[in-house]
Amino acid sequence: MSTSHFRFLASGFWLFLCVALAVAAQVPVFKGSTDFVTLDVIVTDARGKAVPDLTAADFRIVEKGRPQQISAFSFVHIPPVTRTEVLPDRLPPIRDVITNQLPAHSRVFAIVVDDLHLLPQHAVQARTVLSDTLRSIPPADRVAIVFTGRSDLSIDFTTDYASLVRALARVRGSLGFGMDPSPVACGPRELERQHHALGAIDVLRNVVSALSQTRADERSVIYVSEGFNHDLNAMPANNTTPPPAGARTCSPDGLPAVAASQSAMPGNPPENVSNAQFVKAQLQAVFDLAVRKDVRMYTIDPRGNMPVAAMFIGDKPIGPQEMSKVRLQNDFLRTVAENTGGLAVVQRSDLKGGIREILEDTGSYYLLGYQPDPLVRDGAYHAVQVTTTRPGLKVRSKKGYEAPEANPRPRSPAEALSAGLTSAVAADGLTLSAFVAPIAASTRTTRTAITIEVTYPGPTRLPATIDDDLQYQLIAGDVEGKARVLSQHAFHFAMTPTRPGDVAFLINDAVDLRPGIVNLRLGVVSTKSGAVGTVSVPLTVPDLSKQTIQIPAIVLSVGAREAVMRGDALAGLVPFQPAVARTFTTADALRIFAPLCGGSKTSATSVTMSIAGAGAPLTQTFDVAPGGVIDRMVQLARLSPGDYVLTVSARGAAGSAAVSRAVGFHVEVKR
Repeated sequence: MSTSHFRFLASGFWLFLCVALAVAAQVPVFKGSTDFVTLDVIVTDARGKAVPDLTAADFRIVEKGRPQQISAFSFVHIPPVTRTEVLPDRLPPIRDVITNQLPAHSRVFAIVVDDLHLLPQHAVQARTVLSDTLRSIPPADRVAIVFTGRSDLSIDFTTDYASLVRALARVRGSLGFGMDPSPVACGPRELERQHHALGAIDVLRNVVSALSQTRADERSVIYVSEGFNHDLNAMPANNTTPPPAGARTCSPDGLPAVAASQSAMPGNPPENVSNAQFVKAQLQAVFDLAVRKDVRMYTIDPRGNMPVAAMFIGDKPIGPQEMSKVRLQNDFLRTVAENTGGLAVVQRSDLKGGIREILEDTGSYYLLGYQPDPLVRDGAYHAVQVTTTRPGLKVRSKKGYEAPEANPRPRSPAEALSAGLTSAVAADGLTLSAFVAPIAASTRTTRTAITIEVTYPGPTRLPATIDDDLQYQLIAGDVEGKARVLSQHAFHFAMTPTRPGDVAFLINDAVDLRPGIVNLRLGVVSTKSGAVGTVSVPLTVPDLSKQTIQIPAIVLSVGAREAVMRGDALAGLVPFQPAVARTFTTADALRIFAPLCGGSKTSATSVTMSIAGAGAPLTQTFDVAPGGVIDRMVQLARLSPGDYVLTVSARGAAGSAAVSRAVGFHVEVKR
């Protein structure tokens, strides 16, 4: 067995390894206040369709046998979308500004690609399912893509459709671990099968824990897998016959010489009963966690209803045992969905239809709010039952909540910030937007510029003053799950607002990063309120010491319009204050800076800068002297309102390949 099969245990996708560090800092399940509980409830009819016309009077909430008074009620409908499929080179640029801001109603999805239980020969089908799923999810929903075997290929929660679609190119490279559903019960192949099953379960457990920390109405796992073929109901065989003298106890294919199990499935396929029972127990623990944390799991088998023979590797004869093993895979996927309140898309010819059913199921729900009577502050889990008085309907709801503690220990601002940074998901107590740009080569590292916009809750009426101490910290996690503090600073923020409403200001920072994949976490905490904001920025840091020409970043500005903390932190890196906003007006002059790294030290570099989108395209072509940078100005009055993509391309000596980088922005009429 290749050591790469064990990679998912050693490599840690940042989002989900942080779960273990943040158990004590999980976001409370209460919404609004610690005295108020909100339950999300899905109600469907006999055909499985959402029922949208219920009122608060149609519901009944019971806690410890006592009816509760519903004081908040709403119905939310988020229909699936249908995005047009585009080729990778036609996708919009990946967003260069990441924010933790959320809409009033949102969902969060973790798409788990079970590459430990997907065959390479089904890569096209798997990618099609993933593409159709992403194209059906509305833009406001956050999505993470997680691989069970190749966790280093995973992508953090984001609303950036372009980065999610580009991640689909990783699917084929992730496959190669999966075993087909052939009967296996002993030897190295059984060890490998068990290892894959427990690895996938471990990822599902971490994903559920991560989702439970999100602030979202609906939290769902979309599990794309061909399923386990363990017979979870097999029994030990009453067989005491020893194998023939000198005979193998286990064949090279993993089949025991003497039957050790008894199955109710046709053909009595062999099973390692102790291993299957251990898998069953681990699965039940995940189901219990998902129910407790209000996370639904939806399953999709990308094979659809393909012929059974195509589900095996090679030209394998298909007998009753093989048919039973495929059926066990299907049953497994149905079991996962049924035990967590989700739906199973299994043996479906219309996989697109099944995907839309999943999105419709998670997109039609009621929010019921109540104040527990009596309110018991014991820090314990309180079971809740939700029913409807209208007959013939199926109700799936949150099963309970975790009550606040009677005397919780207050956390210091530093503790609150640390908890937010190590949590599996971004904290949104303060709204942050982050721009990170690799700029210049340093000694074995890349000097990287960072600008964060902080939206501070301002006064509702005047006169008023703001006086607060803020702490900022930047940490980094690599694909091996190792985290380190890169930068931290304290600021005193004081001002007298001239108008009511929130106040925005910028924080600049610069750090040295090693080339490679890194996940940055940036956080700010208010000492006065204890509010924490964090944002996660996945970044591929280029090696700018190479001689090949590179454009590592594009920096935009329309002039400093906000207060700036550490305004001199970017001196020598960027010639102006970077803008974090990506919406400008027709009255703005857009300044564009892009470093040129590598390339010829003796001849000029030819650069083309183009802006294309809603209006007539603009193009500039010019030469940059050796060692120079791109620093240009564009009057946005030349553009019509709408969305645009700025592309900067550079070509060195004759015959050399061109490199390019792009960034999107929006233009509106100044009011």
